[in-house]
Amino acid sequence: MQKLDLVASQKALYFCSEVPTSKHNTSNNKNQMIMKNLVFYRCPHCGNVIVKTVDSGVPVVCCGQAMEKLVPHTEDSGMEKHLPIVERGCKIASQDCTLQVRIGSTEHPMTPEHHIQFICLENQNSFQIQPLTPTDKPRAEFCSCKDMPVAVYEYCNIHGLWKTEIR
Repeated sequence: MQKLDLVASQKALYFCSEVPTSKHNTSNNKNQMIMKNLVFYRCPHCGNVIVKTVDSGVPVVCCGQAMEKLVPHTEDSGMEKHLPIVERGCKIASQDCTLQVRIGSTEHPMTPEHHIQFICLENQNSFQIQPLTPTDKPRAEFCSCKDMPVAVYEYCNIHGLWKTEIR
């Protein structure tokens, strides 16, 4: 049985799924697959970016055309610094439960022409998204008390998707 909750809190969107990452039966399609890893897609026309959580084998479409699958960069090269930097925050019951994320070893610019659109924390069984605007700092804070963090993604409107794995 699938349980999917969406909670909005202080601009952050939390998507929590308690669905196993394997094929399961639903009333609509017996061959749907819950995605094990997050997969992002972008519309080449309007710039919409989505996270695909269930794969039913049908292409993702926007503006009448198939969306492009985004492959995250994992190494910075050149002057621009895009990799998410993760620091553990407070401790509750001797567990690190807060993750502070900033973009770039030097702060990424946040102008209308060049900015980070969102930061996403991928956990073992869920994910959280912090949308950003050009007036925000390229930073986010996530709670990881209920699930094990796996990776952090960020999306730059010019340079695309970037990923840092959490060890």
